[in-house]
Amino acid sequence: MASFVRNFDALDATEPYDVCIAGAGLAGTVLGVKLVRAGLRVLLVDAGASPSSNDRPALDAAGGARHGVLPFVPGSGGGSHFLWHDICERLDPGDFRVHPYNRRSNPWPIGYADLEPYYRAAEQMLRVRQVPPAPGRHLPQCERGRSDPALAALLRRHGIDAKGAARATPGRGRKTFTTSAELLPEFLVSRKGTLVSGVTVTRLRTDGNGRVIGAVCRTADGVSKTARAETFVVAAGAVETPRLLLLSRSQRFTRGLGNDLDRVGRGLTDQAIVRAQGRIERLGGRPRVPPPVHTEQFHQMFRRDGLGAVHPFFVRAVGVIGPDGWRARLADAVHRREAVTLACRVETVPADDNRVTLSTSLDVFGDPRAQLVFDYSAEDLELIARTRAWLERWLERLGSTERSQGDIEWAGCPSGTCRIGADPRTSVCDPMLRVHSSPNLYVCGAATFPRGGAVPPALTVAALAHRLAEHIAARVRWCARATPKPPHTPAAATVAAPIPLVRRRPQP
Repeated sequence: MASFVRNFDALDATEPYDVCIAGAGLAGTVLGVKLVRAGLRVLLVDAGASPSSNDRPALDAAGGARHGVLPFVPGSGGGSHFLWHDICERLDPGDFRVHPYNRRSNPWPIGYADLEPYYRAAEQMLRVRQVPPAPGRHLPQCERGRSDPALAALLRRHGIDAKGAARATPGRGRKTFTTSAELLPEFLVSRKGTLVSGVTVTRLRTDGNGRVIGAVCRTADGVSKTARAETFVVAAGAVETPRLLLLSRSQRFTRGLGNDLDRVGRGLTDQAIVRAQGRIERLGGRPRVPPPVHTEQFHQMFRRDGLGAVHPFFVRAVGVIGPDGWRARLADAVHRREAVTLACRVETVPADDNRVTLSTSLDVFGDPRAQLVFDYSAEDLELIARTRAWLERWLERLGSTERSQGDIEWAGCPSGTCRIGADPRTSVCDPMLRVHSSPNLYVCGAATFPRGGAVPPALTVAALAHRLAEHIAARVRWCARATPKPPHTPAAATVAAPIPLVRRRPQP
């Protein structure tokens, strides 16, 4: 068990860290890198390869399984199961405004213009590239082999303004962009950054004023230590973050930290994925690993009918369709055709009844696991049905044969369980991601999204992490200036005693 733990002795530091971050996923790593660049002492705690990371939250049988779909079931481990596949698209500006799914009761408290400079900073850190770039986004060209111009040209001939998806660029010799390989090394080589892995944060301790004074960190073999810092950030994903807050009960927070008004965990949502497949005439110029092509022109197609956003992605399918693989490959070679997949991300309604609660089953530490309660709304089912019909029409327009559609899938990006907002009655965090009832506790990640939109949320998560890092660094500098320094009293000068004169008697 202890072999999974790394750098556990760092929690015995005599001086508290400036910032302690729970979770080394995308949000936690980006935040940690930005803070160490600003000169802050940062402690990053992550379950990593700990055996506790195999624990799974329970699923309420009355939830999403009713419609034949199981919601995304992540493990613990600081958001390391966050799925984003290198795609770094911005939310649409309309996603930040009031619309049928972004009601006036708890809208986004910030606008697209507020987040735009942090989008640019996140794109630079993640080395985002695209072919061709969207209007207003000056991105470098994608590397060779990471775009599919033949498929994009086919779609444009049929009236679809298709372009390559904006994607993070991995380092040389790597196929995908991972935060552990691309960003975490910079954090580790910094003298200000300390990573403790194989350790799980199980509680946050607070004083009578709601201020967090320590994070209880435990290993699977029962050893427990407390991490001390001036500021704490929970970046453990949209499932583990509310679970940690609910477990952090005290005399001041009897229902869980930040849960005085029963808002922690409510609003669980994710994007549903509807796929349609067919076979089209072979295009030629097929990349070795076909990348996705997408379009933004249909994003708000159903908003005028009171429904959510949809965002289609097109890709030449890898492999074949159907159980008889070799027969399909032979038929494709004879008739010169290939498979194409249309995958449409569908926004779902963030309802308070869909939530993360504590289960009756226990994890290896004896704490309740997270329980996910989810069910589709009438708007979700109508939007999914319309999306299926829309994809079927587009496959027919492309001249495809052997068209088929599978079951609804989940994007694997849960969000909305610790929403930001100006009103504590409808949100958990304020617009700067600080928990309303705690002066030094922040939440970072997709858990803070009031509404998720229909694009992968990775770039928005990184942008919010940049914004939070700037706020925390400015706050630490302000506190350092505001703290009165003890008056400097010069040490008393030591004056040597005079040497007495000795008069000698004259010699006779």
